[in-house]
Amino acid sequence: MVSGSWNGLLQNIERARILTEFVVGDEYTLIDNIRTTFTPVVFPVAAGLCSSFPANAGFDGWSFMNATSPASINTDGNPPNCLRFTDQGNTMKLIAPPKYKGNWSGLNGTHSLSVDLKIVTTQPTVTLPSYFIQIQGKGGVVKVNLTASQVDSAKGKWFRFEFPLQQNTWQQVSGSWDSTFIRVNDVFIQPEFFSGSGSETVFIDNVCIGLLTAVKPTQAQNIEITPYPNPAETEVLFPMSENIQLISVLGKTVLSLYGQLEKVRIDHFEPGIYFLSGQREGRTWRKRIQIKNQN
Repeated sequence: MVSGSWNGLLQNIERARILTEFVVGDEYTLIDNIRTTFTPVVFPVAAGLCSSFPANAGFDGWSFMNATSPASINTDGNPPNCLRFTDQGNTMKLIAPPKYKGNWSGLNGTHSLSVDLKIVTTQPTVTLPSYFIQIQGKGGVVKVNLTASQVDSAKGKWFRFEFPLQQNTWQQVSGSWDSTFIRVNDVFIQPEFFSGSGSETVFIDNVCIGLLTAVKPTQAQNIEITPYPNPAETEVLFPMSENIQLISVLGKTVLSLYGQLEKVRIDHFEPGIYFLSGQREGRTWRKRIQIKNQN
């Protein structure tokens, strides 16, 4: 054992590696018949799964390709604490950690995958990658992309892109919709939209799976609202809105209020991370808030 315990290791294996370098200098190795005497259990992925990149948490298991100096920073974010990186000329790619792998079937049609994005660039022309998010499963691959106008929504400011896990939202690259989600092996994000090495700096926050509400706005209908204070102890204030909902990170709606409101009391809820949403002027806003213990 390098660390931990044997039983603890077997309860949550994230990756197995075989190193086949045995000679100093040139060599080649043949390998065959890698198998187990059992069928590993594919655990279901549940709502509330999120990478919010809190302070001192590093990359939360995410890895990168074609990204210059990826960094976890606390000077920006939505709220502060996020990932920041610059492209190297080839298309940047983010590779999700093992916690996103598993059976997504229970999320089909009822949940969404969201990403908060901010792009800093002086380039005027958008060049879209082959996809923005790609989900690769054992039985298929699906992808979704942004339009140029949607990319503009994130230039110089935070913007949340939310994609329902519904078949009409995604493009089927191979296989079938249902078989893709039975066993998801990889989730990739390509947040590069402008040509040229070093042409943009990208900030990413809150890569989350959440419950899909009955009325889901499109990206173009979102409005930027900042509730305050955040973190909060007793109440949260915001511009006059209606249809207020407070949703736990497990996807449970713990508060629904109708009519015109500009604040809600939150001191009777358990401390933790929640999502607060509302509607203003026919457009929807949604923000991550923290309820903390009262002093």
